[in-house]
Amino acid sequence: MNSFLLEDRSGAFGFGLVRVPRALPWRDIRTASGASGMVVRVPKNKSHKGISKRVKVTGTGKLRRAQANKNHLLEKKPSTRTRRLNKEEDFAKADRKRVKRMLGI
Repeated sequence: MNSFLLEDRSGAFGFGLVRVPRALPWRDIRTASGASGMVVRVPKNKSHKGISKRVKVTGTGKLRRAQANKNHLLEKKPSTRTRRLNKEEDFAKADRKRVKRMLGI
């Protein structure tokens, strides 16, 4: 999904079509400020759909992923290698923070 919309803003200055950032859906959150209960509007967090299809989260919170080199050209690879690549693997420590942010965890 594109993060920009094209809007026609041909007005006094005649800009024509302009790229405008797409608005995120909003949700209302009630603050715990006594009986008044103010409502604050914050944008909804959307998880990255591509990463959510490729990652599993274990019960203890670890992130698991499939290993590479298991999609095509399997006839020339040794069976021991393809069996080893069947196993899931943890994410590298350098990637965990970014993946968790993309998943909304």
